[in-house]
Amino acid sequence: MKNIKKIAALIMTMCMVVSLLSGCTSTAEGKALYDAMVKSQSIKSSQNDMQLTLRLDATGLSEEEQASFAQAKAMLNGAKISMKMKQSANADNTIAKAQAGVNMFMAGMSIDMGVWVDMDLNGSSPRLKEIIKLPAIITASDPSMAGMEYMVMDLSEMMKTPELTGQVPGADYAETMKLTKELQEKTLAFMGKYLAQYDPGFKFITAAGTKDIIIPGRTIKAQAYQVKLDDKAAKKLIRYTVNNFANNKDAMAFAVDYIKLIEKFSASAPGVKSPTADFDKLMADYEKEKPAMLAEFNKAMDQIENIQIFGEKGITLEYAVDESGYIVSQSGSIDFAIDVAKLNSIETLKDSKYVSAGIYNVGLDFSMLTYDINKDMTIEMPVVTPENSINYSDMLKSELPIQ
Repeated sequence: MKNIKKIAALIMTMCMVVSLLSGCTSTAEGKALYDAMVKSQSIKSSQNDMQLTLRLDATGLSEEEQASFAQAKAMLNGAKISMKMKQSANADNTIAKAQAGVNMFMAGMSIDMGVWVDMDLNGSSPRLKEIIKLPAIITASDPSMAGMEYMVMDLSEMMKTPELTGQVPGADYAETMKLTKELQEKTLAFMGKYLAQYDPGFKFITAAGTKDIIIPGRTIKAQAYQVKLDDKAAKKLIRYTVNNFANNKDAMAFAVDYIKLIEKFSASAPGVKSPTADFDKLMADYEKEKPAMLAEFNKAMDQIENIQIFGEKGITLEYAVDESGYIVSQSGSIDFAIDVAKLNSIETLKDSKYVSAGIYNVGLDFSMLTYDINKDMTIEMPVVTPENSINYSDMLKSELPIQ
C-alpha cells in the first residue's frame, strides 16, 4: 500500500517536529516546562514505567484496499509496548548500567524480552556490552537455538573488527566524550537564547494545576503542564518554527556549529579527514537557495492548510513536575485523520499512477512514570555462558566472506 508509506513519512516528520517544540516557548509556562526538561536530563538514577499504544482504522476504502488494510489493522491496531526500566550512571555519564523488561503485544500475541546494558568508557579499553533475553517465540522456532536464553552484543569487542561495524578502529574515546559534552553545552546555551525570542503568536502550553502522581509506595504532588494543539494550530506552529529557525542568525550559527562538531566527532578516528571545505561551500550554496526553499516549503504548507491531517483530538501532551523540578510523569496522545484523496491532490505528493480515496485514522497514546530519582540503584547483569547465550559478534563473523 503506497499510501501507507506516504502517510507514515508524513506522520513521523510531524511527530518529530512537534515533540521538539513541546517545551519551546517564551511564555512563563513554557519556560518552566523547558527548565524541567533540562533538569531531568541530569538525573543519574531512576526507574521508569513506559507504555505506548497504537490505534489504527480507516474508512471509505475501495474493496481492494480494504482487503490489504485489514491485514495491517489486524496486526497493528491495539499493539502495545510496555517497558519497566531502571538505570544508574556516574557524575559524568562515563559509567552506566541499565536493565529493562519489555512486553510487546501484537496481533493477539504477547512477547516478553529483557535488556541489560553495562558501559564503562573510562581507560584505554572501554566496555560497552548489551545482553538481550531472547523471546521464547524466537528460540522455539529455531532448533539451533535450543537452550539459548540470551544474545550478547559486546560493542567494545566488535569495534576491534571494523568489518562488523563499518567503523575505523582506534577511535579516541576520550576525545569522543569531550566532543559529546561540548555538544550538550552548545545545545543548552543556544536553546536558552533561542527560547527568549520564540513566539508563534498563540499560546499552546498551559499550567494545569497541582496533580497527585501515584508512584510505587507513595503519592507525590506535582505541577502539571499541558500542551494542546489542534490541526490548524499544529500546522501554524510547524510553519512558524521552520521559517523562524531558517531566518534566525543564532539558529543558523548553531546549526553550523552542530554539524561541524559532528564532523569533528567522525574525524576522531585515525584516517578520517573532516570535509570542512566542502561543508563551507555547502552552507554558502544553502544561503543562496534558502529563499527559494522557504518559498517552496510555505507553498506546501498553503496546500495542506485546509486538508485535515491531525484528528479531532489533535495533539495533547501532559507533563507533571515535582517539587524538586524533575518531570515525574508524561502522558499524551497524537491523533491523525488523513484524507488520502485530498493529500494526493497536492502537487508535491501527487502519484498519478495511484488513485485512492478513504481516510486513515492513526492514534498514538503514551505514558511514562519516573520515580526513585537519584536513589541508590542495584542492577544485576545476568550470568551468560557459551551454553546459554549466543554471541552476536560470532554470528556476524560467520557470515563474513572468506578473505
